[in-house]
Amino acid sequence: MSCPACSAPTEGTHPTCRVCGYRSPSAGESEWDRRPEAAAFEDLNALLEKEEALLAATRGRVTGSWRGRVPLDPQTLSAPFANLGLTSRRVVMQYVHPRTGAVSRRKAGAFELTDIHDIRATDVTDGLPARCVRLEVVLGSGESMRVRAAGRLAEEAESLADVWRALARQGGRHAQMGQRCAACGRELDRPYRFCPFCGDKAEEDQDAVDR
Repeated sequence: MSCPACSAPTEGTHPTCRVCGYRSPSAGESEWDRRPEAAAFEDLNALLEKEEALLAATRGRVTGSWRGRVPLDPQTLSAPFANLGLTSRRVVMQYVHPRTGAVSRRKAGAFELTDIHDIRATDVTDGLPARCVRLEVVLGSGESMRVRAAGRLAEEAESLADVWRALARQGGRHAQMGQRCAACGRELDRPYRFCPFCGDKAEEDQDAVDR
């Protein structure tokens, strides 16, 4: 059997998909289990380098194919489900086991933002029982990777594309943050009066802080 929302194979009669969190209507609970969504953020955070902040993340089926020289592990061919995370300087990919939701503790691939031309999200629901979004990462070389996310993770995929656009507007393809909260050390996408992570008041001159 497979999940009707994201097509991941399911474990026997288990009512909840371990990849996207979709619950069978017969389960008698809310439609979505949020644990896979939370796990995507937690598992990707475990891969990041010191002081690197995860700005957005999603999870879904990797579709399409890469041509030419691509910095992806060959195991991607046999592990079509993955977490995808965006930081201030790169996109990180991580394998997800489709039946258990468990992840590999090593990266499937990482792409510097300087190599990325665009990240865009497109609605591709097509009559499925849940909303689906195709997130496409396009490199400057013209190569692209697509991840189809369902349900709550579809919303996260759209958020990831939105954050990418904000980064691109600020720094072009380099999209480097260059700003950190003095209290918690987390990277910030722009100046803030109060840190969005810890709430500490910024020490910068108030005229330079976004109101």
